[in-house]
Amino acid sequence: MSHRCPRCGRPMELTLRTLHFPPHVIRRVPVLSCVECEEHRLEPVTKVMLRGLLDQMVKRAEPETVDFGAWPDFARLIRMLVEGASPRAPGGEQGHDVDRLLSLLDVAEEAGDTAWVEDLTRKILDAIVS
Repeated sequence: MSHRCPRCGRPMELTLRTLHFPPHVIRRVPVLSCVECEEHRLEPVTKVMLRGLLDQMVKRAEPETVDFGAWPDFARLIRMLVEGASPRAPGGEQGHDVDRLLSLLDVAEEAGDTAWVEDLTRKILDAIVS
């Protein structure tokens, strides 16, 4: 894996961590962790998937603990992160390149356009799990 820490430049390892989003907890989330300075980062693809999961959890009033590893495409996500691969939409459709959608998602978030953020999140999730 070729991930380098943005803080110290040392290699980062893929670890599974428990993330707390009070009152919710998500276990076994793939996180890049620096072996030197203990910096932790989520890959953009993981962030999108977490956002989708959290959106579902927030709709339910009671606190929940969810195992991210129980997600059907968990193994595929881990493989992509380890290999440094970027998932592509089926058939190589133009405009659905996940990297491009993730860049647009950053712009939509900065603009505060929630409808655009939701649309892009849906497209990214569709491309990843297809």
